[in-house]
Amino acid sequence: MIEPTDGILPREGDIPQLVRERLGRSPLDYAAKRRLIGEDNAAGRSHSAAGVLLLLTAGTGPDVVGKARPALQLIKRSDLVPQGGDLSCPGGILNPAADGAFGFLMRYLPFPFFGGPAKAQARARDRFSYRLITTFFANALRETWEEIGLNPAFVRFLGPLPTYSLHMFRRTIFPLVGWVKGGLFYRPNEEVAKIVEIPIENLFEEKRYARYTIEADPRLPTPDEGPWDFPCFLHEDTDGTEEILWGATFFIVMNFLRTVWGFTPPGLGAKRQRRRSLRLDYLKGGHG
Repeated sequence: MIEPTDGILPREGDIPQLVRERLGRSPLDYAAKRRLIGEDNAAGRSHSAAGVLLLLTAGTGPDVVGKARPALQLIKRSDLVPQGGDLSCPGGILNPAADGAFGFLMRYLPFPFFGGPAKAQARARDRFSYRLITTFFANALRETWEEIGLNPAFVRFLGPLPTYSLHMFRRTIFPLVGWVKGGLFYRPNEEVAKIVEIPIENLFEEKRYARYTIEADPRLPTPDEGPWDFPCFLHEDTDGTEEILWGATFFIVMNFLRTVWGFTPPGLGAKRQRRRSLRLDYLKGGHG
């Protein structure tokens, strides 16, 4: 068992194998959640589904001895889209026709980005789950290409993560993990302010976690009155800004760390604290 809290990670070439093996053995709720979405929509309760990619890379930032550090690559949403300023995984709403067709091809034709042991592990699950994995991977690849210009040829599928359902939207996220070649040049569209790269080893440092207190405009459709406290992760980006990982993407990343390394963050017990007020246009976007 690797002890991440001691700062020990496997060699770069071993990380994709480790992640693939751990994800391939973990329980998956895709089938149950997809059936629930279908039941909600049939009952007139609009419930959308979205595929996203949690991108792992060898990293572009050197460590203290000059070697690349394995990292997660997230996007910072621009102010033109809902939830502007938040960190998220690239991806978006499922297109059942297009993504279903692409997923069908992935199941029966060889593609460099979906093959080998990871495909075999996905196929070993029940038939419905396997179909959903390929469909949402196709969905996530398409949306990632649109958002940051990442060519699917440079992505290698490692496995799926459990779903996450949003609180302010009736939407469920289906995350999948992909390994990408380091040093790629991305072309973000207007929905993306920048790419944020977080070294994986930093995610194991408890001192980087904090309590995030959110106050929302009373006109926002929140489930109850705030303020609310959430766990979050603080990252100092290369441009000197402090980026805060919280919400759905925080829980997706924590699921990833828990599944692969057994790591549990300090949560609301963190000593540091940050505050934020959500404006009325937080759920709509369009402010500059």
